[in-house]
Amino acid sequence: MDGNTRRRFLRASAMLGLGATLSGCLRFAGTDDATQEAPPETTRATQAETATPTADDAAQSDGTDTPTGETADQPETGTPFPYSLTEQWRQFFEPVGPPLVTDDRLFVPTRDQGVTAVTEDGEIDWQTVVEAGFVPWHRPTLHDGNLYLSAFEDNVGLFRVDAESGTVAASQSVGPSGGPVAATDDGVVVGTDHNEGSGDAEEHLSGFDREALSESWSDAATTQYRGGVGHDGTAIVGFGEGIEARDPTTGSVQWSTDLYAIDPPIVHDDALYVVSTVADTRVLRRFDPTTGEADWTHESPTDDTVYVRGSNPVFADGSAYLASASSLYSIDAGSGQRQWSVEIGKPIDESPAVVGGVVWVTPTGEDRNRELIGFDATDGTKVYHDTLLAETVRPLAFGGSLVVGMGNQIAAFTVE
Repeated sequence: MDGNTRRRFLRASAMLGLGATLSGCLRFAGTDDATQEAPPETTRATQAETATPTADDAAQSDGTDTPTGETADQPETGTPFPYSLTEQWRQFFEPVGPPLVTDDRLFVPTRDQGVTAVTEDGEIDWQTVVEAGFVPWHRPTLHDGNLYLSAFEDNVGLFRVDAESGTVAASQSVGPSGGPVAATDDGVVVGTDHNEGSGDAEEHLSGFDREALSESWSDAATTQYRGGVGHDGTAIVGFGEGIEARDPTTGSVQWSTDLYAIDPPIVHDDALYVVSTVADTRVLRRFDPTTGEADWTHESPTDDTVYVRGSNPVFADGSAYLASASSLYSIDAGSGQRQWSVEIGKPIDESPAVVGGVVWVTPTGEDRNRELIGFDATDGTKVYHDTLLAETVRPLAFGGSLVVGMGNQIAAFTVE
């Protein structure tokens, strides 16, 4: 694991460890400049900062950056935004890594339990302690009824957990892992990240039987593993210096490309998306996952004065929404054309969430990530902005609700 990745984990741990106690049913109606009434347990103060959509003409490598969104007027100071949030449920446990969202459950990496499965109505389906000392920083991988877990600690490894019961079904020692597992019908693939600046520790990429987790093959890797994804029988894995498509049973390379991946590759609608960094530019590329050919490239500037790790896009209604540095972008997922962008003024570490026609972000700032901001998904107009006592991180779309991590808890809200 490189220094940036380590800082990401330590900072996330610090944020999530500062719990806040909330109770009762809350309804949040953000305003541009007014402090809204709140229960005694919750102190909330809204920000008056303005985030205005911009139709900038920042160049992209494929020349497709022709913004079509319009700059919309913001609400007058002190007037309510057109959206509000009503709390549906809340659960108290300490999330430590990115949750996995499925149609009916949320699988949350949890410091004490290992993994917690939460249903759409907020009930805890099960909690399981995977192994003493195991802290599952990486998003779980779900395949054919099994959850696959890995972590970057040296003394833990790879685990297969029954997704219905939470029972640990198999385990294997692999060393510290740098990202989520790539799972296919024919096997699972995961790599190591020893975080050795000296380069003395040799990194490996290994394939395992998906049931017994017995090792099938292992190859030396030149850089740290960033995570992987299974697609059509192939394990597509990311490293600090490139992306490779591997046969999960033999390890043979089917295709590869050079780039500096900063987040695990993801697949959406049969297309592969990879976020990388080139000099002072954040690059989102869409690939054909079968051939490795790039379909399009979207470029956006980064800020060297502030550390922002970057995150993957999320998708809704044919658009990809990408947080990069202190800006939010709407990109046509088919063509790569930028539709609108908005400068928020504060770094955004986490992927956004799209719920109720609104793109939600939780920027990082001196107020310790207490802001929750929403933008109209069609044109980037700011439609919600509020600041809470609890640290607000990792917005998620789950079962039609907006779910956010808030200190030592997660909470779900209806967008109205």
